[in-house]
Amino acid sequence: MRLGHVPALDALRGIAILLVLAVHSSDDLDALPGGILGVDLFFVLSGFLITSLLLEEWHREGGISFRGFYRRRALRLLPALFAMLAKLESGGPWQLDRALARGGELLRRRGVIVGISDFYDAPATVMKAVRTLQFGGNDLIIFHLLDPAELELRIDQPLILEDLETSERMEVVPEYVAQQYRELLQEHIRALQHECRTSRIDYTMLETSKPLDHALFAYLLARQKSKR
Repeated sequence: MRLGHVPALDALRGIAILLVLAVHSSDDLDALPGGILGVDLFFVLSGFLITSLLLEEWHREGGISFRGFYRRRALRLLPALFAMLAKLESGGPWQLDRALARGGELLRRRGVIVGISDFYDAPATVMKAVRTLQFGGNDLIIFHLLDPAELELRIDQPLILEDLETSERMEVVPEYVAQQYRELLQEHIRALQHECRTSRIDYTMLETSKPLDHALFAYLLARQKSKR
């Protein structure tokens, strides 16, 4: 069993890619009705072709090597990804409110919106931006992503911190700032939790040291209990 090269499928994938590029280059999604279907078409074709390759391997070798499969996918995808990342340049300080406002402009239907961020901004600014996404009747879920090092700030020697967005540097002496930092961070977390609770927005903290599926399962379990 061998599918071989099918030029017609290359043509369909090319059309799908052009549709996706056209949608992303337009400020108005309604300007190209059905253009977003290019994403679905591309994924369907990719799934079909990948499955065909796995079936060929199954018939040829009597099994599938997932290690070999992911190695081939990595060799195919990662070079282009790394080349793109190497050319990226910072466009200025991160502005959460502008990013969320832009996301809200792109929404055309009511649904579930999941926000995953460190939310390092004033709680009032964060919530002002987040609440705009509720106006369309969307169900909002906030995952506050933090690293254990951010939560604890366990450092035992002076160091220099550099802001990756502004290049601003600040010398830190741990015995003077560690405790104050932890108190301010906990105050920030409590403020976000309170604002989310009063706005009927689900809030869950995610630690980078814990598997994502465990955190999501804990959230879904807590949500199910709250609905009873």
